[in-house]
Amino acid sequence: MSTQSFKALSHPLQRGYLLIMVLFLLLWSNTIVAQGPCNPPVLETTTPTNRPVCEGQTVEATFRVTPECDYDFRYSLDGGLTWSILDVNPAGGGTVSTTTITVADDDVIFQGRLCLVPGQQCDEWIDLAEWLYTNLSANITMTPDPPVGCLNDLIELNGNPSGGYPGYDHSWTGSGAVHLDETDVREPTFASDEFGTFTLIYTVSDIGGCSASDQIEFTFRDTIKPELTCPANITVSTDFDSCSAVVCYNIESDDNCPFVLLPEAGPGNRQTVRQPKWAVIWRPLPVPRSKVISTRTFQPEITGLVLYIRHQPMHLSG
Repeated sequence: MSTQSFKALSHPLQRGYLLIMVLFLLLWSNTIVAQGPCNPPVLETTTPTNRPVCEGQTVEATFRVTPECDYDFRYSLDGGLTWSILDVNPAGGGTVSTTTITVADDDVIFQGRLCLVPGQQCDEWIDLAEWLYTNLSANITMTPDPPVGCLNDLIELNGNPSGGYPGYDHSWTGSGAVHLDETDVREPTFASDEFGTFTLIYTVSDIGGCSASDQIEFTFRDTIKPELTCPANITVSTDFDSCSAVVCYNIESDDNCPFVLLPEAGPGNRQTVRQPKWAVIWRPLPVPRSKVISTRTFQPEITGLVLYIRHQPMHLSG
């Protein structure tokens, strides 16, 4: 530098001007360093996290971005077939959060991209967050099916949930629920002390809030009739002057369910015995007019007795 130039810069005004320029350059360089390059958006958090979702649930996410840079965001409710612009809420500190999105019946995808100008001169779209859709379902099965058996026989039930995000919560309701050993399990047993028609409703829900149900109506009954074995014909002898006789008639019985024998000799006259007595009335035989006899012959006739087998407590089956 020449002596003349040095003398020019030594002037107070010139030195002040030079100082201002240096400070301006320093501030400008610091601003550039503070802002740095614009980076693509990055997923920070999601709600819910890392699990399938079902129809009606809501999802949202937070993305890390570079302050003062421009970004576009969009979402799809049909697995990427169609897209909608995503409104975002600045959260400060270099993050933005999505608005709440309600799941339809397909996968949900969030995408974002960096733009030099909003909506223009943008990078390629990148997947930021994705929720896989699942359809929680329930299907009741029963063993045996149809539910045929004896009173208090055990019938096995199974809710058979599928889909969703385990674990599951189970519940059973309906008119048949009082006959279940448990109502908050997937595989309860049914045992009734009466025959009839019952309804059961099984509801399952997962930890993500998905729920599904299935309902059955069934008739619990015994379809096997009892068997009775009667003896051969019986011949009874009695004194001539007797007007009646009693015959013991032993009946063999068999059935798949417990029962009692109920002989019935008329309305309101029921007994619970296994060897019912049969009433015998003696009636005279017709006598040919061409013959004269000094005695009369009588033939016994069984009357008025009906035999039932009745299941306990009140199921008439044969």
